[in-house]
Amino acid sequence: MDFPINQALLQEANRLKEERRVIRERLERVEANRAEVSTNVYARVRADYQRKLEEANAALLSKKGEIDKELATLYEARTKVRSQVTQYTEEIEELKFRKTLGEFSGKEFEDRSTQVSEKLAKFEALLAAVNGNIERYEKLFADEADLLPEGPRPLTQTPDEISLQEALDDVESVRTPTADAATRPPREKEDLHVDPARTTRRFQTADLDSDTDVGPGRHAQGGPVLALIEGKGEGTVFPLATETSIGRGSDNRITLKEAKVSRQHALIRKQDGEWFVIDLQSSNGVFLNGARVTEAELQLGDQLQIGDFLLEFRESE
Repeated sequence: MDFPINQALLQEANRLKEERRVIRERLERVEANRAEVSTNVYARVRADYQRKLEEANAALLSKKGEIDKELATLYEARTKVRSQVTQYTEEIEELKFRKTLGEFSGKEFEDRSTQVSEKLAKFEALLAAVNGNIERYEKLFADEADLLPEGPRPLTQTPDEISLQEALDDVESVRTPTADAATRPPREKEDLHVDPARTTRRFQTADLDSDTDVGPGRHAQGGPVLALIEGKGEGTVFPLATETSIGRGSDNRITLKEAKVSRQHALIRKQDGEWFVIDLQSSNGVFLNGARVTEAELQLGDQLQIGDFLLEFRESE
């Protein structure tokens, strides 16, 4: 199953990358051969290529902004498709369990599990396609680290959400009935959207400087934690201080070493007994249960996506 990708954007970005590579290569040759020309000629030629490099950098960074928007949409789509894969996987597991209880015969189980398995296969194929597109976009700048400035970058506007129905017009929602379906209410799909009321609270500088019950270098005892449930280091549990910074830089309380994570990416903060996540103007954004947010209140069970890392906000054990 294919998933739409902006081929024109890919081609233009690759063209700009090649143009930038050639200019940098020529600048290296200018330095290597500077002894063969006068100081004035060297300075003039070097300044010309330096100007061309700056123009190429600006053009490529502009394309990266467009690619970041495409990636933000794909990350959101991936989260939603994953939830469908999990849903149908659990339905198959439930069917097997009910079969062991004797609710229906082997033939009934085969018919029902086949129906769900077909839906699961389509969503797994879609997930593979989405991941393939993400990989193609991410590879574009994997070898261009020197192009990207250090520190937080301006927040790019999130594009309109992709309509999965267009890509899945052949996948109708399924709910496989079991023997007691007539008396048991149907299981609702998990709501992955964030209540707007959770994203409206604003933080003032004075709040960030106020006294806290747990200092920056200490962990709250028995409070919530962030559990890394997907990504390198999966299974790691991070206790939360009253203020916990997350980012690629080693000065963060939670350090996530990955190209799509900004040096200062996000902040988890406790205020008035509630917990909040704040996006520190990261390049690739913070996603709460699949929706991109700038500031939002956290509730137990919420999932945060930062780059390729998925973390769950939960009680400490």
